[in-house]
Amino acid sequence: MEIQEREIPSWLLKEETYAPSAKRDGFLQKTTISVMSVLSRMKRGGEREITAYAAPAVRTGSAVFTVVLISLSHNIMYPVTVLVILLVRLAMMESRSVVRVFKGSVPAALFSLVILLPAALLGSPHTLTVITVKVFTCVTMLGIIAETTSWNEMTAGLRIFRVPDIMIFTLDTSLKYIMLLGEQCFGMLLALKVRLIGRGRSGRGALTGIMGVTALKSREMAAEMYQAMECRGFDGSYAARKRNGVRKADVLYMIFPASVLLLFIYMEGLAG
Repeated sequence: MEIQEREIPSWLLKEETYAPSAKRDGFLQKTTISVMSVLSRMKRGGEREITAYAAPAVRTGSAVFTVVLISLSHNIMYPVTVLVILLVRLAMMESRSVVRVFKGSVPAALFSLVILLPAALLGSPHTLTVITVKVFTCVTMLGIIAETTSWNEMTAGLRIFRVPDIMIFTLDTSLKYIMLLGEQCFGMLLALKVRLIGRGRSGRGALTGIMGVTALKSREMAAEMYQAMECRGFDGSYAARKRNGVRKADVLYMIFPASVLLLFIYMEGLAG
């Protein structure tokens, strides 16, 4: 039996090239990356170094104490000296952590510079310089604390300021559920992106549906948690793990606030 030769249809010879619209996928891609970056920051723990093993209360208290001293100082050399110490500390951190710290401190310093620019034009350049340096130093130090301390350790460190247990519990629970809801949003965004392949439909309209589903899910999770707290007899007390005694890391970390206190007394004496 002879096989008849047939010509291949022209539509089979055409090369299929699918080029998705960059404008359509851009919004969805940026939203997915933003959610992913927030989740990675929340899941990322502090750097595991010797000072990171200090008690969270010691780290948080030292940062607040130093911010107060910087705010009270009148000698511009004091915040500059503290800033030099912080820059040395940044030099020992990973490059990605340094970039994240400067992403917060540099915009804050520029914002204060713009706000105080009229004061400099009216004859008070010293005020502009002092406040800008103070803002940059304080935000840099808080950024270092944020990079070396996880968010649950920060909430535990609030006990040193006698914050009520119910407030710490509310903050800690909110952060946990934000992370859970963020993971669900990330999964729905990936599913939406896959389903939109080959279509000209914009993802903005579907994104509002994701927000609605997330709101309903958060309400459901809140109801489930309330029922679980009732079943377990929650009385408002929030127990946290306590450590007995003082560690070497605590003593080592206390060198920094002690040093900045002595520096403050010495420089303010010179300024007086």
